[in-house]
Amino acid sequence: MQKFGDLLKEIRASAGMNIAEAAQLIGYDRARWSRVEMGKAPPPKMEILYKWLDAFGIARNSELADKFIDSAEEKRKFQVD
Repeated sequence: MQKFGDLLKEIRASAGMNIAEAAQLIGYDRARWSRVEMGKAPPPKMEILYKWLDAFGIARNSELADKFIDSAEEKRKFQVD
């Protein structure tokens, strides 16, 4: 399974945005976004994940959305508090 941060970066780059642009689009902290992409912070709550999908024009019932959500959930399983 593709790492969540790598998938997020791939989706963002495919949309032609840098981190600052993507974070501003949905009102998310740029530094935190960067940490999530690098795997240094856990994925955000589902509410935010859905905002990201919507912002990038990814249908919530698509295969890519499923992959995105599954990858986030997998990352959370192995996150050490």
